Amino acid sequence: MILLADFFKTRSSWVSEYGDTPAWSWFSLTHILILLATIIFCVIFSYLYRKADDRKRKIYQWILVGLMLVEEVQMFTISIATNQFEIGFLPLHLCGINIFFCIAHAIWGKNWISEFLYALALPGALLALIVPTWTNVPPFNFIFIFSTGYHIFLITYPIMLLAGGFKPKFKNLKYVAYVLIPLAVVIFGINQFTNHMAVVTNNSKFWSTNFMFLYKPESLFTVLANLFHLEGMWYLITLPFLLIIIWGLFYTPWYLLEKKQNKLRV
Repeated sequence: MILLADFFKTRSSWVSEYGDTPAWSWFSLTHILILLATIIFCVIFSYLYRKADDRKRKIYQWILVGLMLVEEVQMFTISIATNQFEIGFLPLHLCGINIFFCIAHAIWGKNWISEFLYALALPGALLALIVPTWTNVPPFNFIFIFSTGYHIFLITYPIMLLAGGFKPKFKNLKYVAYVLIPLAVVIFGINQFTNHMAVVTNNSKFWSTNFMFLYKPESLFTVLANLFHLEGMWYLITLPFLLIIIWGLFYTPWYLLEKKQNKLRV
């Protein structure tokens, strides 16, 4: 029986009370409905954005930013009001950090920000929706609503930019790397500190973090760690290879298209 109080439980509170048994699984009916909702939302917003003038496009950008901010405020408000706040709720996961880049893009509209969103926000949010980590909470739960809604809005932003004419360039990936590498180093350090504090204070529920999955494998990284028999922190060696594969898939079509267009101009 689902209780109203269950709606306000965080993942850790839910697991503490009901165990770590998944409430739904990858590619179950619930998951398929999430993916369908994502496709429908992306298609509608992309169509409207493509047809819009510059003024209306700016409005659509701020609508998506506003929706993501609403999700963040909802999550912080409920977790603090119910005395369940955790350091891990800070927006320091890759998808959480990207909200700041969405805000920056809505303000300044720079192409390098669009590149960052395409190279990191899009594949990050896509992976989050394909192999979600919040399967241990049911749909009638605010963490489920936050995680699902936030990632749908985040994945829509760069897809909307593509519909508006933005074309990713392979040569610009180096600028993405210039931001990503120092960011990953800082986040790795934050994870080490917070998890040390979890041991010192004997309060892992509040202090434990796994921002950007740089402390322990979860979701897809658990699969990779098991596949290659990697123990401890060794799973981290799969991250650059995974990134190269993802960027290859995301950028090769644009590279070939640009090459073809250059030939036609000659």
